Amino acid sequence: MTSRAGAAIVTDGDFEAPVIQGRVSFLAPSSLEEWTVETGGVLLGDATQWAPASGSQSLWLWNPDGGGTPTVSQIVAVQPGQRYHLSLSYADGPVRGLGEIPCSEVFPGSDPLQIYWGGQRVATLTGTHHLTDDWQRFSTLVTAGTAATPLKFTSPPLPMGGCPMVLDDVALSAPSATETATTLEASSNPSVAGEAVTFIATVISGDVNAVPSGNVQFGLDGAPHGSAVALDSSGRAELRSGALGPGTHTLTAKYTPAGGSTLAGSEALPLTETVTKADATTSVVFDPDPTVAGQRAVVTATVAPKPPSAAQPTGIVQFSDDRGTAIGGPQPLDAAGKTTVTVANGAGSYPIYASYGGDANFNPGLALASRTVNKADTTTTISSSANPVAPGDIVDFTVAVRVKPPAAVAPFGALTFTVNGVPASAPIPLGGADGVVITAKAPTTPETDIIGVSYSGDRDTNPSGDQLTQIVAGSTSLPPARQGSAPPPAASSQPAIPLLPAAAASPTATTVAQLTTMTRVLVEALRGRGLAALTRTDETLSVAAAGTLDQKVYTPKAPTSASATRRADNNILVASASHGFSGPGTARMRLRPTAVGRRLLGKSKSLRIAIVTRFTPNSGMPVVTLARLTAKAKASRHKANLTSTRTTGWRVQRATRRAIARSTAGTRHH
Repeated sequence: MTSRAGAAIVTDGDFEAPVIQGRVSFLAPSSLEEWTVETGGVLLGDATQWAPASGSQSLWLWNPDGGGTPTVSQIVAVQPGQRYHLSLSYADGPVRGLGEIPCSEVFPGSDPLQIYWGGQRVATLTGTHHLTDDWQRFSTLVTAGTAATPLKFTSPPLPMGGCPMVLDDVALSAPSATETATTLEASSNPSVAGEAVTFIATVISGDVNAVPSGNVQFGLDGAPHGSAVALDSSGRAELRSGALGPGTHTLTAKYTPAGGSTLAGSEALPLTETVTKADATTSVVFDPDPTVAGQRAVVTATVAPKPPSAAQPTGIVQFSDDRGTAIGGPQPLDAAGKTTVTVANGAGSYPIYASYGGDANFNPGLALASRTVNKADTTTTISSSANPVAPGDIVDFTVAVRVKPPAAVAPFGALTFTVNGVPASAPIPLGGADGVVITAKAPTTPETDIIGVSYSGDRDTNPSGDQLTQIVAGSTSLPPARQGSAPPPAASSQPAIPLLPAAAASPTATTVAQLTTMTRVLVEALRGRGLAALTRTDETLSVAAAGTLDQKVYTPKAPTSASATRRADNNILVASASHGFSGPGTARMRLRPTAVGRRLLGKSKSLRIAIVTRFTPNSGMPVVTLARLTAKAKASRHKANLTSTRTTGWRVQRATRRAIARSTAGTRHH
């Protein structure tokens, strides 16, 4: 039928057509006169199946054949902009074959009945497990948007099954001007714990042009929730809440008209708000990062709410390593959601897990971060108990290895004791001591040697080393060849040039010492490896000024002085090398044989040679050193023995470790 202003008629609102006996199933797509079955299916039953609320038949929103959500609709002719009174009767239906039994004895709940007007849901009704003759009446106010507005009823089935809804006596009519209707909705549903949710109550009256005034009292789980809220100019009242814990909560809204108003009060359908636990984000940082071996670091775990939650997580965090081993005990979060633990490890990379256990409002969480622990730097020093020392006397060389702060580990590497760059003993393991005292017997002949020590480092510490110049009886010449002493230098019109400086105060004096050290490396290589070492040994020199480094090797008659090499007619140049320095710096150099030298080196069983090394600075006097020895084609083998190794006459007798006080500084952290 055609609507008129202020009223409209729903065709066959009591479902009297078609007339059936018992019950009949209608599956989508089909129709019941003016009603269309859109999805699923419905049952039309007479009074023998269910006592109707009006007439002799009612509609079950239940598809006995399964599949699809039962949905029926009808297009209603209305006047756009007009407000209408919508009413209907609903009840829980019986379960097929069980007769008139309360549905609550079979299923824990009822399938909801959802009402749509003009495509918008205006209400959701739930069953109350009543008997067959216990109908519920619902009414509300709706506003027409178009001349042909769809009215739809649907009943989504519960996941575990529920009692079907029965519908009857649907009517649409002109409302009373004093009638009101209140609806309640939430800004977020479901929500999470700690999320700020706004509950909105909207009140309308039967007069579309009149906006109700007054207050709305919200309710939460059967008790008032806050104070009454006044309606705004649009008839809305809002209540913001962020304190709902996990679970289901029932919200209500009751409208009370303003004093002197002729409007009637109304109450919204209860709203079920579902609140779940919120997620949290867990993070881990280290301070400091990176660290060095044994250095303590503070591990901080922070647990923060993940939006939209604004609550503060509580509870505990358990730290652990990548093997699942706990680091300390459970640590409680403070008011800022933080907790700490202190760790110290050896060098390496260490994953650390922070496991948050959750609380009443938050789900558990897990974070992983890796910290880097670098090797600790060390300093090694060597000192002599007597310098100079008389030939054949005993000398104690004290070697100290210190681990630089803030590291807190002991050195477990080995020390190598050298004389002129050649190992003079087997490696000496420290085993956690901070050094050793090396007792050695000096050579029986005067000489000057470079005594060195190097620490190998270990898995927690870096290498380091040191050296000193040890004088035996105040010698100022290179160690003599082992086969015997060299003849004294020949007379020369030029003054003698010392091979080691009397003092190391000037750049030139420093260069003399460095030339001596550089040449000694070659001498020891020739003694240790034979003639083949002459052109296979790298020599390193650091200079303090710009200039030219030149080195020449002569034979068969080794000159007795540097100047004599230029006068001897029978001197044969065996090998040479040179390098130019543009300024202070370090360079590595290796000798190259001459054509004659290559033949001599290839066929000689031994060769008496003189090594002349000269550094000529761009400004200043040149510096020259001379070394003489007889080198054999094949060198003799040397056994590395801690108590009997000899190097240029030095004999190491014993090495005594220096113990340190045991503490966390002397403990490995792995």
